[in-house]
Amino acid sequence: MSVNRANTKSVKCANILAAIRDIDLALRSGQALPITRERLEELNFQILAGIPDAPEVIRVSCASTTSPPANTWPRVGRTCPTWSTVSCSGSSELRSGVSPESPVRERFINAVLAAMLAHLYIAWIHPFGNGNGRLARLIEVQIFSESGVVPTVATNLLSDFYNKTRDHGYYRGLDAPASAYLREDRRKDAHP
Repeated sequence: MSVNRANTKSVKCANILAAIRDIDLALRSGQALPITRERLEELNFQILAGIPDAPEVIRVSCASTTSPPANTWPRVGRTCPTWSTVSCSGSSELRSGVSPESPVRERFINAVLAAMLAHLYIAWIHPFGNGNGRLARLIEVQIFSESGVVPTVATNLLSDFYNKTRDHGYYRGLDAPASAYLREDRRKDAHP
């Protein structure tokens, strides 16, 4: 491994660690961090700071998955806070559908569902040219940390699973809903 590549890997790790520290500090101070288009853009810049591949606000190209067109990011990005329609408690939003007084099981289930949906949403829309996977995993860490029922040391277990299994259908799974979205979007454009 070249020195430059090793340094880039070190910078990537330092950037993620800094973002996790920011999440931890916010949670310790009682601050709920939003998951909005603007914050995702800020996190992407933080994740890619000091890495030769410059951060992009809007994706220019994509890996092998079929993502929605880059010009839909402002519209698609606005839906970030409303990933799901129902939680265990019947709330309209998983993240706010539970409170510290809610049963531990309900908080855990909501955290797992919200983290998985957030990860898949970010991975599916692939809003940036680089850092989408790291961003999706970072948002998972935030959601698990906010739940209060997932030990900090375990907040990256789903991320680890994705990393180990992504070559076994993960990208095919991302392509399926993206293709359906594109078909629906084209249908709406054809019949306004």
